[in-house]
Amino acid sequence: MSFDQNPWGGFDDPFTDPDWDYLDQVPAEPEVRLNPQQQRAVDHDEGPALVVAGAGSGKTKTLVARVVELLRHRALPTEILCVTFTRKAAKEMSHRISEQAPGSSKHLTISTFHSLCLSMARDTPHLVGREEGFTVWDDKTSSRELRRIVRESGSKKKEVTVGQLVSILSDSKQKFFREGCEQGWGSVEAVRDCLAEYEALKKAANALDFDDLLYLVSRGLDRFPDTARAYQEKWVWVMVDEYQDTNPVQEHILSVVTAHHRNLMVVGDEDQAIYGFRGAEVDHILTFTERYPDAVVIELGQNYRSSDSVVGAAARLISHNELRRPKRIWTESEKGWDVEYPCFRDSFHEADYIARTIKASIEAGYAPEEHAVLVRMRRQLHCLQLALSQQEVAYDTVGSVDFWQRSDVKLILSWLKVTLNVFDLASASEVFSRWPRIGAATVARWRKSAGNNDKGALASMTFLHGHPGCGIETMRGKSITKFREVHAELQDRVRQAHPVRDLVTWLYASTGIDAEIATAKDSNVRKEAEEAQARIELRHSFIAMCPDDEPHNGHDGISSFLDSAINDRGVDEKGNAVVLSTIHGSKGLEWDHVWVVGMVEGIIPSCVFREDPSRKEIEEERRLAYVAVTRSRKRLVLSRYPVMAKNGENLFVKPSRYLVETAEKMPEPDPPLHPAPSQKVITIAKGQSRDRNLPKWRSRLCRARDLPKIGVITIE
Repeated sequence: MSFDQNPWGGFDDPFTDPDWDYLDQVPAEPEVRLNPQQQRAVDHDEGPALVVAGAGSGKTKTLVARVVELLRHRALPTEILCVTFTRKAAKEMSHRISEQAPGSSKHLTISTFHSLCLSMARDTPHLVGREEGFTVWDDKTSSRELRRIVRESGSKKKEVTVGQLVSILSDSKQKFFREGCEQGWGSVEAVRDCLAEYEALKKAANALDFDDLLYLVSRGLDRFPDTARAYQEKWVWVMVDEYQDTNPVQEHILSVVTAHHRNLMVVGDEDQAIYGFRGAEVDHILTFTERYPDAVVIELGQNYRSSDSVVGAAARLISHNELRRPKRIWTESEKGWDVEYPCFRDSFHEADYIARTIKASIEAGYAPEEHAVLVRMRRQLHCLQLALSQQEVAYDTVGSVDFWQRSDVKLILSWLKVTLNVFDLASASEVFSRWPRIGAATVARWRKSAGNNDKGALASMTFLHGHPGCGIETMRGKSITKFREVHAELQDRVRQAHPVRDLVTWLYASTGIDAEIATAKDSNVRKEAEEAQARIELRHSFIAMCPDDEPHNGHDGISSFLDSAINDRGVDEKGNAVVLSTIHGSKGLEWDHVWVVGMVEGIIPSCVFREDPSRKEIEEERRLAYVAVTRSRKRLVLSRYPVMAKNGENLFVKPSRYLVETAEKMPEPDPPLHPAPSQKVITIAKGQSRDRNLPKWRSRLCRARDLPKIGVITIE
């Protein structure tokens, strides 16, 4: 196989095509100032290179300068591939390159691993064993189909759970189903049977899940050497950011794609490898020079982000790890604020103090969005949300419900998916099960027939009218008829090449979402009216981001739009609010003021309550603490408390070893800050605790029981 391309990578001759005018706009001399090590990376010639880039060392600036240098002297844009780990990072790199070489970024390939593999699978679907027009299931769709398989598996139901299957499947694909991966599966036979049925279901539906994008492309490159050779010839210069976070599948893809030219530059830092739980292997960066003995190693150790106090604390902390290269971490920035180590009575007092301090900081003139509170575990967020709400401080929580997973948005996307791929049984189930007056029994009857229909999952539904309660004149039968009419009209609109924006607007009206929102908005129930208003705002945002120009019409337009939704899994940055985030969610972000809370043994490191935690686990947790510390530009607060609740009991805990390791001289144990309010413990029934806005519910409960602003609530 080879691409049907001319020597210019599928584009017109750059010396005659006006779209390539940027070649005259690339500056003859670089416009950015680089330090000697950064300049060395930019000037690197052919062959492999490892750039060890510490936190805040300007790696993005260096990568951008490298690309511009290649465009200036050595490469065409179509020969350059840049791989990042987040969509945000890819957009940032593309934007910076466009500023220095206007017009060039549209010809470059700058993407995440998943976006890259999705593009490869679209161009060459035989790589992944699918037909053109395949759809990609999101995590919730995959979980729903696995749940159905488990439910219908009879005796196997008790032997394996959906959560176990999701974890096993993802972990096994990331590790190529290596020998020994079945350890910990429990009932190996039950797992194998369920996964085999799941894979067969995806194949029949001409669908992939998110992990398939990497796994099947990687396998396909081995199975189809001619296709692999075409990609090797296409990308002459390959650069990879955050290389320390690669898993075995991603590493294999890189090794195949760069096998011919070997112009691979990887940028990363083993001290920031924190995704071992996702299958990433820090050994990839530590052993890079063993796999590429001729590789040039360049170290970027100067930190331009943080104050001297923060950099010193980070350097002292990470020096205790053994699985790392010896390196110097330094800065020329001023000392700034000293790192703070406050101690509190418990997590409730910690949250209260942080909320009051942040409020005072904002009132003193510091921007709300320059404050971040980082936690090791998501359950730590609840007290912080409550305390900030009580102080009337606005906050955003990183990792809250993803835009594309909102109920209305997900339903619209499923309609578009089943229109694009008529065999997508999962998306067809989503739209049919959520249609008015359609119950689980009707959906089950339809699925038994739909899976064997060679014309598509929704091609024939008239047989349903023959079942009791589904006759043509019954309410349910009329609903089924209306569903078929809407589906047929949607197909007609797609064939007529309506823009995606028009299709989405029409679906909101035709599927009853608009009517449902209007009814709820007119309701006298305050909560329903508030939710309706939120859905209206979501509708406006969704429709506004849908393309309405001619290139995005019809099947190709829908496919492009759905692919962008699949790849858009980054942070939702709202701004003008304090940021609450897990440490993992904070990767790649930075703020002036950072609080890292709950710095005690049992939270970070979290593995100490397990028997005999390994050195590998302890070191990854230390890297996690290092990432948290290096998010701060100016002020860093590492807080702790002597008592922690665990399994309904209060345990005395020690300060985290990582907190101790950051300090030049550990301060004497502080007395708990400000006297504790007289707390009471409320015990309530489980059913009373359900509320979508947990912080506000707790606040109302405390006021009603005449408790202080922070109360202790247990649920029996």
